[in-house]
Amino acid sequence: MIEAAFTARAFGLGEHAGRHAPFLRSIRRALDYDLIGLDEGDDPGAVPEVTLLVRRLLPPLSERLADRLPPGLALEHRRYGSAVHADEAPLLRHARQLARTHHQLEARSTDGAS
Repeated sequence: MIEAAFTARAFGLGEHAGRHAPFLRSIRRALDYDLIGLDEGDDPGAVPEVTLLVRRLLPPLSERLADRLPPGLALEHRRYGSAVHADEAPLLRHARQLARTHHQLEARSTDGAS
């Protein structure tokens, strides 16, 4: 368990309280971009406790989210995305070939079992 004020200080975001505190704005932005999730405790009588669920691998941003980036970052994102997609074609071909091979092997094993 981490304390919000301690964590905010550790990230260099200060320990200001309130809705507009830099730490809480960062948490809200991470929620907006689906980088984290919240898991609120089920026990209504317990002290309110929220668990942050943090992604370790991030998916590509959707166009909607990419459009919300600052202009310089949006440009960099598009450049990176186009470079990744250029390399994607051989990988997709390979994945399709593996899927076909797997399907063929399954069909053979099913035919042999009957």
